[in-house]
Amino acid sequence: TLPAIFDLPILLAVVVFTIGSNILTHLVVYLVPIAECLNFFMGTAMRAAYCAPSREQAWQIFAEWGPLQSWVRNCFWLLIVLFGSWVLGQLPPCRKPRKSRPSEGEPGRGDCARRPTSDCQGFMYLQSFRAATTRILSVLGVIIVALCVSMSSELNDEVPLHVATSHMSRQAFCASFVVRGGTPPGGDERKPRCGDFRRSNWAPWWEDPVFDLYREVVAEETPRPRTSAQSRATRASWYRLQREQGSGARGVTNLLEFLAQPFRRKLFWSGSSLIVSVMLLLLIGLLGSLILTPLFKGLFIFCVSLVGPVLGLLFAASFIQWRIFGPLTGQYYLRFWTACPFDLEVYQQFHFWCLVLAFVLMVFYHSIHFASHYYYTRSLRLAYFDGGRDIAWQAMKSNPLCPLVILTGTVTDWKRPGDKAGITEISISPLHTGSSKTGFVETPPGRSVAKCTAIAAAATDAFILGMFDRLRYRFWLESLNLRMGDYLLFERFRNPC
Repeated sequence: TLPAIFDLPILLAVVVFTIGSNILTHLVVYLVPIAECLNFFMGTAMRAAYCAPSREQAWQIFAEWGPLQSWVRNCFWLLIVLFGSWVLGQLPPCRKPRKSRPSEGEPGRGDCARRPTSDCQGFMYLQSFRAATTRILSVLGVIIVALCVSMSSELNDEVPLHVATSHMSRQAFCASFVVRGGTPPGGDERKPRCGDFRRSNWAPWWEDPVFDLYREVVAEETPRPRTSAQSRATRASWYRLQREQGSGARGVTNLLEFLAQPFRRKLFWSGSSLIVSVMLLLLIGLLGSLILTPLFKGLFIFCVSLVGPVLGLLFAASFIQWRIFGPLTGQYYLRFWTACPFDLEVYQQFHFWCLVLAFVLMVFYHSIHFASHYYYTRSLRLAYFDGGRDIAWQAMKSNPLCPLVILTGTVTDWKRPGDKAGITEISISPLHTGSSKTGFVETPPGRSVAKCTAIAAAATDAFILGMFDRLRYRFWLESLNLRMGDYLLFERFRNPC
């Protein structure tokens, strides 16, 4: 054991390691592979949409050149399937058994855990199907929203997006890119890569007839730097050309553009349209909820709890935006800090080491993500155990002078078919572990008493998952990763060897 003066540094180190390892895991195990998959399916369409002569054509390319339309149709069909499963759940074969007063020696009709499996089989299958369908629909919906937000942010003409060409408008940049055969302004000539080809005709996307407008009006040379007045004149000529060609945005899009024009320069500046504007709106919302708290009880706490999920989705969408449009524009990831410009060779190295690190993290996932539980167990052991030494349940069971110690804890995210609450109380003793609801198993002789003590006193897990079981609270528990509890295996048949 270390002296007491090291307690605070150890605590700070554990907190930093726990939160940092969780952020690293979400980056290399989830975000980077998802971004690569989206770049594979939607990268070509989104880069081509960015260079479309008009916003109307951009959204048309975005929707038609990739699988986005099929994803939206799948969401629609999944909604219909969910509604059909709800209707099916009202019919007797799949309806939840209603509770009735049990007769002597027989369980109640609503108790699926004690009745024969055939009585609740339809209900159990339907519940599993609905849960899987809901999760697939949620993931598809979040992906579609993230792609649309990234595409809308990138199409903002007023924001300089490029590292070497921030003086150029989007149309001028794309005109040079198309005319030079896929070479960015100021860049060296390069051959088309796999991500540059459309799957419909296996030709580079910039050779599509949609971009012939650039080749007709732009000379085959890189546009030179322009003054602000020249840039405004260039944009005006592009807009005039679009009106003459009849390809400008119409209807609702024109109305939204007109309404957003007075605020665009105020909300979107320094190339940080997505992150800065959302943070500004969050700040306005928090101030507004604080003022309205006397009228609406709990409004401020509700808004504060939403900040984390919104920022998480925001930075994930920004990473996807940076990965998809970076090979075209070379833009920064955090544009308001001018940090992390996209370089394909550097990103390929980053992607390789993320893959290696993902394998390492998955092998040691449990040990890394339960560092706070190990620290909590150590603190309880040093504070309450004789000499700070841990013991096993077998030692307490075999000592005739030791009283029967029973610890109580809670099992979260487990429930039987038909149960409403996802939290169940269990007891842990030298003889058995479990409850009448979960069933009992024999306590393994070598199980740590200090570990079970920490599980019985895991306040954060039981409080958040049991008392405040909401998605936004689960987000904070998952992000901070400050779990005090751990898993217990219910082994019905244990190998004595």
